[in-house]
Amino acid sequence: MKAMKLITALGLATLALTACTNEDEMRNNTLPEGAVHLTAQIEGVQTRAPLLDADGKGSFDPADEWGMYTFTGDATSPAYSNENIAYKADNSSPLYWEDLSETEAVTFSAHYPRITEAIANPAAYMHTPLEWNKTDDLLHATATASKGGTVALTFKHLMHRLIIKLTAGEGMTGTNLTTALINSAGKNGDYTMYGDVEVNLLTGEVNYGRHGSLIQLTNASSGNADWKVAPQDLRAGAEWLRIMVGEDMWCYNVPDNLNSSNPDHPTRLESGKQLTLNLTLKKNQQTGQTEVELSGSDISGWGNGGTITDDVVIGGDTPADGNINMIGKTAEEVKAAIKAAFDAGITEFTLTGPIANLGLSGANLSVNPFYNTAVTKLDLSGVTDWEPVDIDGSANPTKTVIGVPEYAFLSCSDLKTVILPEQVKAIGTNAFSYCSLLSEINLKNVTHIGKRAFMDCSALEEVDMSEVTTIYEGAFWRAGLVALSLPQATSISEGITDGNSGNAGSFASCQSLVSVEAPLLTNTGYLSFAGCTALKIVKMPELTEINENAFFNTGLESINLGKVTTVGKQAFERCEKLTEVELPSLATIGEQAFKGCIELVEIELPATTIGSFLFPGCTKLTTLSLPNAKTFGYSIVADCSLLTNLKLTAAGSLVNVAGEVINEGTFGAPSSSNFKYSNCALVLNADKKQTGKGSPTVTDATTWLGNTWKGIAFE
Repeated sequence: MKAMKLITALGLATLALTACTNEDEMRNNTLPEGAVHLTAQIEGVQTRAPLLDADGKGSFDPADEWGMYTFTGDATSPAYSNENIAYKADNSSPLYWEDLSETEAVTFSAHYPRITEAIANPAAYMHTPLEWNKTDDLLHATATASKGGTVALTFKHLMHRLIIKLTAGEGMTGTNLTTALINSAGKNGDYTMYGDVEVNLLTGEVNYGRHGSLIQLTNASSGNADWKVAPQDLRAGAEWLRIMVGEDMWCYNVPDNLNSSNPDHPTRLESGKQLTLNLTLKKNQQTGQTEVELSGSDISGWGNGGTITDDVVIGGDTPADGNINMIGKTAEEVKAAIKAAFDAGITEFTLTGPIANLGLSGANLSVNPFYNTAVTKLDLSGVTDWEPVDIDGSANPTKTVIGVPEYAFLSCSDLKTVILPEQVKAIGTNAFSYCSLLSEINLKNVTHIGKRAFMDCSALEEVDMSEVTTIYEGAFWRAGLVALSLPQATSISEGITDGNSGNAGSFASCQSLVSVEAPLLTNTGYLSFAGCTALKIVKMPELTEINENAFFNTGLESINLGKVTTVGKQAFERCEKLTEVELPSLATIGEQAFKGCIELVEIELPATTIGSFLFPGCTKLTTLSLPNAKTFGYSIVADCSLLTNLKLTAAGSLVNVAGEVINEGTFGAPSSSNFKYSNCALVLNADKKQTGKGSPTVTDATTWLGNTWKGIAFE
């Protein structure tokens, strides 16, 4: 048996309101190979109370909706293909045998009207007629068929129909029975009939012994009544019906003459049957009391008034294209139409109508019709009513900007082209993640790019982001971007902080990215360009802060950022081609900021605060100038074996991060460091002389911090 995987298929071809034969239907419908062909017959009368003809006949209407279960095996332990799926007229989305069983007979079990409430157990559903859409009706059909066969569904009534006809008899001249009211409660106030009935929606069986709440049935105005009630037994002699005309009231009991010869045998209101009672109000000539008399009755099959037959095809014409009109359709119908197009080999789609009708539900990918599909082109220019979307992927996501919903097209690895309307202002979290062939998408009007929105879009080399202001972490992680222009961007890698830096930066690992221009950006964000090994050009004239790992392992050869005041830890780690650094406004630089910059030879950093392990692995560094540095971390130049010139000319005392006067470990311990004090000439501020006021001071002509230097000069 093929795996039963039907993904919320839905849809009936339009139901003809006039009868037709199977042959006629097949001539007029070209079915896709493997589509299921159904015929539906409705037995009986009064199937739809609002659409009754004069003789009481009814029919399916295009707005009517079935519920259907399909399963193999025994109904007591079925293997479901779908559960209570909605089928509706005016829809041609197919239901395929290929989605069901290829080897076993499949049971089709349908009910009308479709029960929309949650059904915990379809084999024991408790139905309360009076509370259901004011129709009080329930029809059921079941059929079993094998692949390729026609499925003939005959809908039968599961409820009982009770008809009361009230007339005025002898002595009741002038009595207006059109204003009479009839209800099911006796004159003593006790309710005779029960409301709930247990129905097996898989087989159509009704459990007569399962009764729940008592009910009171009341006709609205007319003296006649036509009710649908739960199948049940009534005891002979029990007060049953209360008839009221004005302020007068009479009670009618369950009659003995409707029963068998045994007076204790109950009257059975059977499923699919109708009981007609002709009641007459008349004066008793001897007592003068008004009495209710049974003048005639009939217990018969519900359906003697005629039948209506509609030929139905679930599975319409093979889709000619991928144009999906979502207007007026449920999410299930849209999903079925998309599936039908895919099954027909169509991969290019044009969607029209409200985005809500696509039925997306964030990370709940089971309802996503495009998740992990072979779609190659999406034209969304006709999609309307865009809603706010999750852009930061947090537990309480930010939803302030309308746009493409989160996870909408996740893992569409064949998708190449996307067309968006002007209304779209945001790309939601993971909206296009893993769309590895995506190369064309218009973001001209987009202002916000959500978390991991284009992650692993390796073919996306160029995109217009001229209006983008905010870009969240991982937005273009491992994308194929070559040149990046962000003229309006003020925030990137939004959401990543020092404490959760395990996330990827906005453009992390874009290994083809060569240049970045962001004239308004003041903060790089964390990890923003980490792993951009081809990145050589950075133009950010307003940048004031370079965050942690922002340019980790990039191809930068030079840095010239005039307004930067703060550089985070490891900001330029493993920039192995970096040779020139100009940061004239720098005030603070974090630890390991230049770790592994193996081509760095000479550098001046005007910062007042210097982080620990600033230059590990900088084996070519010969000259270091820290003219304003007053606060130092530890082992600043450890591993700098070729350092021969060190300039420290800030006035006053020099301290470590703990506020203590620096010691020999500030630059590297002689016992473990590749940095050699004896090979390095030192330049200090004059107040570090033996007679100076700034600590620490030199001990003699070549000794400072307890180490012997190549030479010490002052300025």
